[in-house]
Amino acid sequence: MVYQYHFYGWDDLNNLEYQQEFIDSKVTMVNETTNHGVPVFVGEFTFFENEDSWEYGLGTFDDEGWSYTSWTYKVAGENSSWGMYTSPRTSNEVADIYNDSFETIYEKWSVTTADGFTRNDKIVDVLSRHFKQNSNETDDTPPAITGEDAIVCQGTKEPVELIINLQVKDDIDESFSLKEKKQT
Repeated sequence: MVYQYHFYGWDDLNNLEYQQEFIDSKVTMVNETTNHGVPVFVGEFTFFENEDSWEYGLGTFDDEGWSYTSWTYKVAGENSSWGMYTSPRTSNEVADIYNDSFETIYEKWSVTTADGFTRNDKIVDVLSRHFKQNSNETDDTPPAITGEDAIVCQGTKEPVELIINLQVKDDIDESFSLKEKKQT
């Protein structure tokens, strides 16, 4: 079991002091109110456009021993703090899920490939520094986020299928891995 949290300090997006107070309040909430010795996973967050907020927030997550992932890998919106890879948003590319046909939505979403995205250096670099600090890596190679071949687990360069050793139990208590399930 793991407790998952989604942390977004919306009230003052790019104010470092506000973001620090917000994260500190979440540490207090988790440690004094909601955590009962269960691992913590921050499954969604952003610290918006302020790089110092990112450093503080990730440092806090690291100090607390919390696992985390940012929201999201790819996002429409050039230089958006929401994605590690960004792409300019144009009205021609945005699917209108209420009015576009299935075929039109499919066509618009199909062009969302790595070629149309740019590495969001500010966000990726701060994440990489924190991933590096929490790993056994000793070389100078950034540990994360290099396009379609991103390293998704620090300390290994194995394919995703080998990293995700997901165990699933069904009603009769038989376990099987994700790889085995894909073959059936």
